[in-house]
Amino acid sequence: MGCGNTRGRFGEGAILFNLDAGIALAQDAPAVGETQTGTLPPYRCAALLLWGGLAHTGGAYDLLRRGVTAAGLQSTGECRSQLSL
Repeated sequence: MGCGNTRGRFGEGAILFNLDAGIALAQDAPAVGETQTGTLPPYRCAALLLWGGLAHTGGAYDLLRRGVTAAGLQSTGECRSQLSL
């Protein structure tokens, strides 16, 4: 399972963003070599479950953004993704 944080501009015209990517580990897993371990802080979010091919990811995020806007919610600009293979 992978997870990460992204910060930056998304959508048309977006050029740069930061991505902190990781893989879920056991709580007591040690850092090895040049790797680092850490804990992502919890946060409130709107979520959408997507299954199938990654080709539909952009459409899923668009649907999620429209739902957040329609509900009158305001995004902080942070996005987390969790991927299970």
